[in-house]
Amino acid sequence: MKKHSGIIMFVPILALALFSLAGCGRYSLSRKMERFMAEPIVLPDGLIRIHGSQIDTGVTLSPPYYIVYVDSMDCSTCRIDRLYEYDWVQETAEKQGGYTFVLMIHPAEGERQNVRRALSNPYRNFGFPVYLDNEGHLRAQNEQMSLDRRFNAFLTDGKGFPVLVGDVTRSDKLKELFLQQIL
Repeated sequence: MKKHSGIIMFVPILALALFSLAGCGRYSLSRKMERFMAEPIVLPDGLIRIHGSQIDTGVTLSPPYYIVYVDSMDCSTCRIDRLYEYDWVQETAEKQGGYTFVLMIHPAEGERQNVRRALSNPYRNFGFPVYLDNEGHLRAQNEQMSLDRRFNAFLTDGKGFPVLVGDVTRSDKLKELFLQQIL
């Protein structure tokens, strides 16, 4: 009987420990989010903008903006194949004004030529420019972005402070919150 009572005591203690650890993860994310939103995001100067066959260098942008950052850990060319998902974000920016849509790619060193080729392919007709951050300056200038890869998409206010975090093409709820913020 003592064996069974030991097991009976162990199960609730294990459940409590697991629940506590799960709670710590949520708390940790909450703290990261607070830290991320506490500082303005500064876009680097000298970005490369590709829009169809047009390539501009030395581009500088000002907030507010909705940024989607594809870092070198992602498959950049894979993401390029799905850029049509952001057409409505650009269309909304043009119709409503008030923010600039910035889709920025930091390609891995071996992917840079393939990314440029894919972006300037005449058969891909994006309704928006794509910005290249070849050297990873965005993340280097904004230390808070390295806290969590889930912070790679966000809307800022006019001073560059994030006011909404998340990729609005991945969630109907985020899309709704995004539209409330910009309308």
